[in-house]
Amino acid sequence: MLILPYLFGMVWACGAGQLSVVQVGLGFAWFVGYFAFFAAATWLKSRFKPRYRDAVVTYSAVAGVLVVLVLLGQVGWWTWGLVFGPLTGIGLWLAWRRRERSLASGLVTVAAASLMPLVIGSQSIFELGGLPTLAGTAAVCFGYFFGTVLYVKTNIRERGRKDYIGYSVAWHVLCAIAMGAMDLGLARWWLVAFFVLCTVRAYVVPMAASRGRAVTAKHLGIGEFVVTAILAAIVVPGLLAA
Repeated sequence: MLILPYLFGMVWACGAGQLSVVQVGLGFAWFVGYFAFFAAATWLKSRFKPRYRDAVVTYSAVAGVLVVLVLLGQVGWWTWGLVFGPLTGIGLWLAWRRRERSLASGLVTVAAASLMPLVIGSQSIFELGGLPTLAGTAAVCFGYFFGTVLYVKTNIRERGRKDYIGYSVAWHVLCAIAMGAMDLGLARWWLVAFFVLCTVRAYVVPMAASRGRAVTAKHLGIGEFVVTAILAAIVVPGLLAA
């Protein structure tokens, strides 16, 4: 979730001949910024235990320097703070409430990560580039990664809960329908097939787990690598051709 949307944006930039040093710098700022967010969330959840403070200060300081350097190269990107600021704030508030594993927390973190292709193609939040392809890429990433949040919950924390399985299946069905209904500038029917596959997985695997079959975090992780690779194989050609 952290890496793939950014890489999709960079693939588009390479294909469109718009790759820049600032976009590479954005990647460093994004990754270190995530470490700062995670450290801060842990610190808040712990009610400010001193052992987490050094990590918060260190990562936040490095991320702050990187963000300033990126903004010196692309001033208009400060406007994305209007989106990422509230998303970050909500995520930290949920950590403070010790709800960092809630669906709401998953929603805001997935939304933030999925916006990265749009950031890379933009001059500012008001001057987006690479449309509709990058908007489609962001939508695909959001659909897939939020679906993954639901899918993992049905196999681990909410194992055996048929209502959660229903939510997960319904989400993937809606994604499949959306892919077919909209022209996102990508391989539309391959994406439909992909989300149909994810729909089947969203039902079969947790139902097997609820009946006592061993589905471990390791199994889920390996499966995610495979499915993510399939998604990349579908999306990348469209980004290069955009």
